[in-house]
Amino acid sequence: MAKENNLSSLESGIETSLQEYSQMKLPSDCSKLQAIQVLTKEINLVTSEKKRIFDQEMAEERFELEKDHKYWSEKFEEKKFEAENNLNKERLALETKKYSDSLKLEELKLKIETTRLDIEKTNLELNQQKAKDDQKYRYIQLGLTIVVPALTSMISLLVYRKLAYNNLKLIYMDEGRPTTDFKDAVKSVKNLTK
Repeated sequence: MAKENNLSSLESGIETSLQEYSQMKLPSDCSKLQAIQVLTKEINLVTSEKKRIFDQEMAEERFELEKDHKYWSEKFEEKKFEAENNLNKERLALETKKYSDSLKLEELKLKIETTRLDIEKTNLELNQQKAKDDQKYRYIQLGLTIVVPALTSMISLLVYRKLAYNNLKLIYMDEGRPTTDFKDAVKSVKNLTK
């Protein structure tokens, strides 16, 4: 600010000098050309100083703008990074939840499948046991349907045979000839064996 005041006073001094030089009568040893050259040097000095001050102010303003731009760029990058970080956290949380839900669903499916397989295994074991029991029952039933009549027939045959032999023995021992009872007993044995 002090430089600008000095510069302003120097400019006003040049203007007054110009007015004075234009009205003044110069001595013979100093020509107007020399006076103009001195004034020109003073004007060039003032102009170059003004330009230097202007350039310095512009450089300071540019520096401030660049500093502000850099500050806002950093803030923008920081906010952008923070926003991206938050977005990535949300995506990660969403993916984690999705994966967790998917995993829970797969575990539930696996449990259901395991339960279904256990039920099928139990059904298969029950069916096999039932088939074994049915087969035993059929064998028992078949045995009873075959063995009981066969035993009855055999016992009947044995009884009739025994009776027939006893009767024959008695008849032949007592009379020595065949009787009608013997014939009936033989027919009964033949009918029973058919």
